[in-house]
Amino acid sequence: MKKIIYSLFVILALSCIFVSCSDDDGDAPAPAGNPAEAAAGTYTGTWCRVLNNDTVRGEGTLTIAPTDSMYCADFTFEAPTLDLKASSVANIAFAGADGKSFSFNNTLGADGLGDFYGQITNGVATVKFSKEVRVGRKRNIYNFSFEGTK
Repeated sequence: MKKIIYSLFVILALSCIFVSCSDDDGDAPAPAGNPAEAAAGTYTGTWCRVLNNDTVRGEGTLTIAPTDSMYCADFTFEAPTLDLKASSVANIAFAGADGKSFSFNNTLGADGLGDFYGQITNGVATVKFSKEVRVGRKRNIYNFSFEGTK
């Protein structure tokens, strides 16, 4: 009886060897080129600044410029009515096979600018980050968000 059970177990184990996953031939190829150059430009839109329950909106820009590194870009955030002028370098990558969608982020938090992340989808750029501003002895942490187009 033990021989029959062991034989069935061996046959079951061997049958699993010949099972495989489906082939990956249907995957779309990754876009070629530098994502920083493809996403470069000035996006104009609306900035939103939130502190506690106080929300202020203003027009401004997000400028993306390629750097010497293929997957890095310089990001500049400007909104004069919100006293926002900040810049940082961030990683950028293609986010789809179409070569027109991107995602970007920075977790270095340089120049008082906290971690930021965003994306560009269908020509619309969005970004979010927090920025610490000192007023006397008090520290305010503003949450910024942006949505705009080229």
